[in-house]
Amino acid sequence: MNKIINNKWMLIFFIVPFFKPICFQYISGMIIIDEIFVIWKIIAAAIITILFILFAFRKKIIPKSILSVFMFELTILFTTIINKGDIKRALIDMVTIVSFSMLIYLTIRYNYKGFCEIINKVLSLLMIFNLIIMLIYPNGLKAELYTNLENPLYFMTTDNGTSLFILTTMFMNVMYSLINNKKINKFIICSCFFSAIVSKSSTAIIASTLFIIYIIFFYKKNISKIFNPYIMFTTYIGIFFITLSGKAMIFNPIIEWIFNKNLSFTGRDRLWSAAIELIKKEPFIGYGVIENNYINIWGGKFSSHNFILELLLQGGIFSLIVFIYVILRAINNQNRYRNNNISNLLVAILFFMCISILMESTVHSVYLFTIIVLSLELPLIIKKTKRND
Repeated sequence: MNKIINNKWMLIFFIVPFFKPICFQYISGMIIIDEIFVIWKIIAAAIITILFILFAFRKKIIPKSILSVFMFELTILFTTIINKGDIKRALIDMVTIVSFSMLIYLTIRYNYKGFCEIINKVLSLLMIFNLIIMLIYPNGLKAELYTNLENPLYFMTTDNGTSLFILTTMFMNVMYSLINNKKINKFIICSCFFSAIVSKSSTAIIASTLFIIYIIFFYKKNISKIFNPYIMFTTYIGIFFITLSGKAMIFNPIIEWIFNKNLSFTGRDRLWSAAIELIKKEPFIGYGVIENNYINIWGGKFSSHNFILELLLQGGIFSLIVFIYVILRAINNQNRYRNNNISNLLVAILFFMCISILMESTVHSVYLFTIIVLSLELPLIIKKTKRND
């Protein structure tokens, strides 16, 4: 197992299929590439799962981090089965998140620096290529199977899905530099920020700006009092309710003046209201994962455009409680090591991601769960990095 995890080409084989460019599935001539990626991910996930099971049997342990993520995904699958929803899609989501979490855990045990190097290079290359596509096709790629005229389609994501991709790319660049005592690659950081601007995604612009402010003013500094995980968690809860109430729009004029862009929540308030009404009807187990989006409005089907609301729609309070448990375990680790630079970095990126998902509805995001699993395994990361030093 050591040889496999320490092999650079095997890590590339494992990591790449989990970051499939979204455009392939919407361009008829490239559907074959999309199918290759799907098969590739299935094979990678199967091998990772086998390696993890062998590890668990050999060490006679089941890591709490993986068990926590598995239990969360299992609740979503359970509610989907009860509601006779899209079980195939729920299984795909579950296998994707759990198997990638397993990979992260195994690399932390055996080759964390190698993992950070590979994922940093993969995401950086994808970011640069995505930016090139954005510059060539500023209004989005022309794809016969993509019917959403409101959100441009780019190489990796649509404009609305850009923020988590950008934040993870910036984070891995900083993490790689931190554990290797190297300088941050300013070109990649600037490319990420420029991508956010070109995408015209309000969420991506705000999130990347916050992360750059963190790098400039707080990175590698004693900020444990400012970035206290529990204070950040409480602050986020407040921001969540303020945003849903619509009171956050009072800050729009300031942000619009800085970025010269209209950042109104036009339409989202109606989606949130509709989502809340649906949640009230099935509060405990939700509706499970379904083939289309939940909200029937404006002559079509739409998501709730909010992570928490989407989670409640999929799994109800049942799944939300499990997710909160996972997050609390993560921030408890962050709090224990909050004088450590890696911990402070994880506190900041998790908070900025949570801000991003106020406007996003991707519950099963590889980007988000990468940060969650790293936080859950923070003690082991710190132990391994100190030993390597």
